[in-house]
Amino acid sequence: MCIAFTYEKFRFLILNCHLAAGQNKNKSRNNDFHRINYDLEIENYPKNSEKETITDQFDFCIWMGDLNYRVNLEKNMVQYFLLNKSIDHILAYDQLYQEIENKNLDINHFYEHRINFYPTYKFLVGTDDYD
Repeated sequence: MCIAFTYEKFRFLILNCHLAAGQNKNKSRNNDFHRINYDLEIENYPKNSEKETITDQFDFCIWMGDLNYRVNLEKNMVQYFLLNKSIDHILAYDQLYQEIENKNLDINHFYEHRINFYPTYKFLVGTDDYD
């Protein structure tokens, strides 16, 4: 789902998606991302060429959603790093970062603010313990 609009001389795109879920679905997530970025067409915002991505057409783009990239670590290692306040060690195993680093995911000119908070998902019900 997306919203595109022009304000004054600037073109904006706000795009929300839910990529393939599952620990070993990196290739599917990457394919989903590329399909959206290269194949999505928006009425009143025609592409200039087949190689142009949807995000290339806009001055500002916010891409959000559940990208579903995971951490390639065993649960006990994640818990160890969390207890020792070592977020950077966990992020080194983040699939999204790895896919970008290995050039498997063409993210154009996107950037993400440095993550400096603990995971916010998958707690045991009624606790602050990670599942």
